Amino acid sequence: MIWDFGGVGVPDLLRDDLERLADDPPERLEGLLKEAEITALRRRASAAARLAVLPDPDPNVRAYPWPLV
Repeated sequence: MIWDFGGVGVPDLLRDDLERLADDPPERLEGLLKEAEITALRRRASAAARLAVLPDPDPNVRAYPWPLV
C-alpha cells in the first residue's frame, strides 16, 4: 500500500479484476507459488475487491519504515 493514495476511490474495473483473481487465480501461479501463498493471494484480492476507497494508515501504527523516514 502506498499511503499517499489513502482515501482514493478504487475503480469498479479494478475491483472486478481483483474479484476474478480471488475466485479463480491463473493456473500458471501453481508452478510459481506454494499453495499457502496462493491462498493468501486469494484472501487479499478478495479483501481488496471489497474496498470502495483505499484505506488511510492507522494513526496508532507506524505506516512508514523506521528510522528511514
